[in-house]
Amino acid sequence: MSITSYNYKWKQYKHHGKETIEGYTFTRIPPVQFNGRWNMKIIKLTETIPWHTDWDTKCAINYLLNDDLESAGHIEIGEKAEKFQYRMAVIDTTKRHRAVVYDKPRKILKISIFDETYEEICKKLDSLFTS
Repeated sequence: MSITSYNYKWKQYKHHGKETIEGYTFTRIPPVQFNGRWNMKIIKLTETIPWHTDWDTKCAINYLLNDDLESAGHIEIGEKAEKFQYRMAVIDTTKRHRAVVYDKPRKILKISIFDETYEEICKKLDSLFTS
């Protein structure tokens, strides 16, 4: 596997735990301790990114910021060019992949992880999201 998608639950926000604020929902992202080097950036893609492997990055956690998942494009991974749409995913960036953009720019919060493998990060996230 070269990509693992994670679901999260939206909760209604209540100001000071009491007053419901309409239109305000949130989800908590569990704290993850990364070993070694990592960085975080917001990416805006307006064109399809050609096939590549990331340089010096073992994996990435991508969080799609677009409201509309369907119009935001998808990622293709591996020799068979498997297509994936996701809201949040861990991607094995050592595998050949590309980002395909449709009619709207694709906006992503990306955490690049340099010193831990895809498998190691998935194991950490599995324990956080399934507990």
